[in-house]
Amino acid sequence: MSWTPWQIRCDTCGRFVRWGEEDTSAPFDTAALEPPDDEHYCPRCARELEEYYVEQGWVPNDWIKAGWQRRAAARLGLVEAKMGPRTAWTSWFKPDKVPDGWILVSKEPSHPESEKADD
Repeated sequence: MSWTPWQIRCDTCGRFVRWGEEDTSAPFDTAALEPPDDEHYCPRCARELEEYYVEQGWVPNDWIKAGWQRRAAARLGLVEAKMGPRTAWTSWFKPDKVPDGWILVSKEPSHPESEKADD
């Protein structure tokens, strides 16, 4: 993560972003014992990534998913599911392609904007 005392930088383009305006995800990392640093996205890069993956027809899978990933998944009609009740990570699937035994986290991916409105 790149940051200055009161601002963070977008990990894609390097622009400074005010706290609360960034979109954040945490990728998987198999090489370290500690969780990886969050990746931060400015609003412009988040929109561009969302549009790119919707055009591609799939969404990348991070340990903690960014808002743009959830919005892209919703636009593609994907659902979030995990292997079991104690699994900490989830994957995206088409509703009719969820593997047997996997648990749906939600029938529809949530939209971060609606969650912020409740605060």
